[in-house]
Amino acid sequence: MKKFNKPLLAKNIRFLATQKGVKIGELETEAQVSSGYLSRMSKTEDGSASSSLMDLIVLASSKLDVSVDSLLEIDYQNLTPNETYLDHFFEHIFQETQEGSRSWNYETEEMLQQYPGKYPSPFVIAQYDNLDYVGVAFESKFNPKARLGSGCVYSAINDHLLYIVKTIEDGFFGDEAGYEVYMSDNQKRECDAMVRAFPEDALYSIIDNVFKEASKASHQVKITRNVRTIIDSYLNPPKDEEDLPF
Repeated sequence: MKKFNKPLLAKNIRFLATQKGVKIGELETEAQVSSGYLSRMSKTEDGSASSSLMDLIVLASSKLDVSVDSLLEIDYQNLTPNETYLDHFFEHIFQETQEGSRSWNYETEEMLQQYPGKYPSPFVIAQYDNLDYVGVAFESKFNPKARLGSGCVYSAINDHLLYIVKTIEDGFFGDEAGYEVYMSDNQKRECDAMVRAFPEDALYSIIDNVFKEASKASHQVKITRNVRTIIDSYLNPPKDEEDLPF
């Protein structure tokens, strides 16, 4: 069975429960585990997950409004204020994606390498030699030596686009894959760098979850909030006044 960092898990549940006003005793009771379960778990070395622990994890994930993977991997108590702010944002985006209410587009590396403008890619720029177009290059706002990975996903956030880009950098033991996140306006006149994340970084797990879920969602049927509202109003039309019982 998968091994868990039980002390970290217990610490995360306690910390987030305090932040959200959730009582540990009530959480343990609802998960049908014995009183003091979290206290005992915080003193336990890493180990396998029992069915009781899995029930507690799933319940805590729902009550504390974080993904299961984030609850298991992120050290919430040591996040900086900016990391906490972005984690809350990505958790919300992840939930919307899972529910199917957020639409995503996926661009492969090959698509991104085409001439800029065919696909919305503000971080991919055209290269010229004596005014002759010779190709495109990935322009990272974090590391000029970063290379484009397998592609990116993007989704509309109000009148902007959120991009999560797979990147590759030279690491001590060879190539290392990570993510870069950008926010751009729809006209691509401005592109703000948000965060760069690799496996050792605090926000990596939630960004990785969003990217993977978004990649799957990009191939599925897309139902925007506007379309959902129209369909709901059609399926559940308001009753005429003559149909009212008074």
